[in-house]
Amino acid sequence: MQERGSAMLTAIIAVTVLLLISGIVFSFVNNQFKLQTTEEKALRAYYLADAGTSYGIAVTVNALKQGSYTGNPMPPIDVKNPFGTDYRGEFKVTVTVANPNPNQNQVYTITATSEGYYPSKEDKDHILRTLKKEYFFTTMDTPPD
Repeated sequence: MQERGSAMLTAIIAVTVLLLISGIVFSFVNNQFKLQTTEEKALRAYYLADAGTSYGIAVTVNALKQGSYTGNPMPPIDVKNPFGTDYRGEFKVTVTVANPNPNQNQVYTITATSEGYYPSKEDKDHILRTLKKEYFFTTMDTPPD
């Protein structure tokens, strides 16, 4: 009789140890998954910010080429889902233009600062990355349209 009770106790202890080990492994795998997901969101936010700076510079260069540039400060540009609704995300870019020699309107320094948000600015768990780029532009190199 006593042997049957000790076998039951041994089985319960063995099952408890196995459950404890499996819980620790599950917790480790779950934390790794969350870390990987956060890193992926951060990369997407970074590339959204990068796209925002390129977009802001391109819009400004086109305005300078066409003569439609209205001067500083340019209003911020907000773009939601720039790569389509399947990819989500958004960026907000502000652009400033400096002309160090106003007497010669041929050389410009364009500075674009962009904030990339993933999955969106309204999402409470969004990831934000900010990026700043400078671009030097001269109208001397631009052929007339």
